[in-house]
Amino acid sequence: MMAATKLFRTTLTLGNRYISNLPCNQGILSISHSRFKPGNQSYNRSYGSIYEPEYLDAKVVEIPAYDLLNIQLKGYDFPVLEKYGKYVHHTAERFGITVEAAWPHPCKKLRVTKLKPESTAIDCEYPLNIYERTVQMSDVPSTLLPVLINVVEAALPAGVTLRVHPHLPEYTEDRFVPDFELLKLKTELDDMKGDKK
Repeated sequence: MMAATKLFRTTLTLGNRYISNLPCNQGILSISHSRFKPGNQSYNRSYGSIYEPEYLDAKVVEIPAYDLLNIQLKGYDFPVLEKYGKYVHHTAERFGITVEAAWPHPCKKLRVTKLKPESTAIDCEYPLNIYERTVQMSDVPSTLLPVLINVVEAALPAGVTLRVHPHLPEYTEDRFVPDFELLKLKTELDDMKGDKK
């Protein structure tokens, strides 16, 4: 018999059954299940006197974090994309991740043409709108990002694409709608300044 080592016992309670004296090296595990409430289970784990060295708590490991990350969402159906963008935003906040901003991008309007068989004549035309949303996060722990991506991908609706990438300054400029009249006036002003010189 070993005097220095303590054997822990597992206590298992299932309904009216009570099973005891099962060896367990991680403490005392008790499982209780109520007969009158189906599906109601609770698990409690309590530890006895387990020796843990003090140096385990002395060194705190720093988890590396990403500076700024963008989750870019694209889709053809506006209500679906808008609702999914809210879901991504709230999920990131529930994970404890700081959401810096969330913004829409201008709608890209495309035309899809279907040609008649064996000719260049247009059979029919379809308008196609591509909507885009971006959710920007900061200081995302590297251990938490894969879990967040798995959760968000699990709820990805049909027709929506998801892309995660680091933030670049060009992405901020893409969110604004260009004012073509203002750009035209600026080029005219630059031409006038060039003529004076």
